[in-house]
Amino acid sequence: MESIDESSRGPLRLAEGLRVCFAFAGFSLLVVILFLSTLASALEKPQVGAASPRRSTVAAADTGKNLFDRNCAGCHGLDARGGEHAPNIATNPEIQHKSDQELFRIVHDGAANLIMPAFSSILDDGKIKAVVVYLRSLQGRAAGAPAKLPGDPVAGKSLFFGKAACAQCHTVVEAGAGSGGFIASDLTGYAAGREPAEILQAITNPGQNLNPRARTTVIVTHDGQKFSGFIRNQDNFSVQLQSLDGTFHLLQRSDLASVTYDPQSLMPGNYAQRLTPVELHDLVSFLMQASASEPAAGHRGQKEHNGEDDQ
Repeated sequence: MESIDESSRGPLRLAEGLRVCFAFAGFSLLVVILFLSTLASALEKPQVGAASPRRSTVAAADTGKNLFDRNCAGCHGLDARGGEHAPNIATNPEIQHKSDQELFRIVHDGAANLIMPAFSSILDDGKIKAVVVYLRSLQGRAAGAPAKLPGDPVAGKSLFFGKAACAQCHTVVEAGAGSGGFIASDLTGYAAGREPAEILQAITNPGQNLNPRARTTVIVTHDGQKFSGFIRNQDNFSVQLQSLDGTFHLLQRSDLASVTYDPQSLMPGNYAQRLTPVELHDLVSFLMQASASEPAAGHRGQKEHNGEDDQ
């Protein structure tokens, strides 16, 4: 048997060691690749029983609806816009601007005026949170999420007081001071609780669902005088009408020959042609920002808009 020269034994041992090292390194790399592949699959695959944030929010809103219908709708109405015994909490800016924690406390402890009772004795914290989530959905936004502006409110302000000529009839309060016209409603709080699409629809189609009391009134007296404007107050004996130039007229019903209403809104119906889509979105954003920045004035404006001066 041929013996291996001692001088060649060293290189053979080195080659054998390198082969073992490379084999071990290859095996280790394979293990790492398999581990990372398994980890990636586990991360991509939804875990059984784990709900996404959106699914959790929807489930909470469904639970909250059932709780609201049973415990709150009897006073606040099914849409939370007010009932015979309790106020509007869906579009009221003062409620809109409260944090989720404040709303939770009101439901938990009751209202400060003691008219609304505390519900902590019949609803646990989880159920109260679900009611808040559902109320936010009625207000047109997710719990804790501010309304997203569809355009540029700064450009919208320029349109309101300029090209769109909204300020000729409407007022908006900013930094505690109001500016604009007086014949139509204060729009400071109009956008509170409304979706951008709803506000846009009101601008481009003002005659839709028009409040009859917001239509222009034409009054003719027995002696032939004719007045056109908006009825601000009336009773069984008299009518107070404000003409489009701002003048108030107190008229006795016994002197009136006829009272008719214009079926069309005084607001122009061609804004979809006068303004570009971008400009319309900017105008909507200005109204939404004004409502968010002036809660007190916004509440006043919201009441006016929903009342006799609605337009």
